[in-house]
Amino acid sequence: MPDRIIRVSLVEDVEEVRISLKNRILQTEGMTCVGDYADGETALAALLVEETDIVITDIGLPGISGIECMFRIKQQRADLRFLAFTVFDNDENVFEALKAGADGYVLKRDPTEKIIQAIQELYEGGSPMSRAVALKVLQSFRPPPKKSADKILTVRETELLENLSKGLFYKEIASLMFISEGTVKQHVNHIYQKLQAQNRTEAINKYRLGTY
Repeated sequence: MPDRIIRVSLVEDVEEVRISLKNRILQTEGMTCVGDYADGETALAALLVEETDIVITDIGLPGISGIECMFRIKQQRADLRFLAFTVFDNDENVFEALKAGADGYVLKRDPTEKIIQAIQELYEGGSPMSRAVALKVLQSFRPPPKKSADKILTVRETELLENLSKGLFYKEIASLMFISEGTVKQHVNHIYQKLQAQNRTEAINKYRLGTY
């Protein structure tokens, strides 16, 4: 038995599901259900003051969604831990719920034993979720990979930009590349557009740093 009772609150609009889960929690040693709510509006008012540890909330509630309810509460009670309660684990709403403050999620089709385990895991500092969703969450914090100039500029444009970086004048570049000075200017304009640059220096810096 844990050192103290794990206090759980439920937010679920389907009464049969809510009552069934509530009864299962009350029957579990070391856990109790301190509140159950059928909508986000009622839950929002109660959970801001209720003494609870973990909130299991349906993310598809009518009215104020579970995601919105969770986000608002987290702004004032960062100590509360949330389990998103959902039908599909590949739903984009699961990812949105995690971004809004959910610490993990359980599926409505999961056996109650698995939901109880998730509550215990969350209480002990874990984050119950599938590997696929966990990977998606991690990827959201990673900066996008730098673009390769080879995929944006043509070989000819890359060669011309390299010559620009050496400080050569258009006339000199035209001679080296066996093209007219007018063609050099056309290439330069295309390079500026592709790299979203206003001048030679900006274009060269963006090309070298990959910041375009």
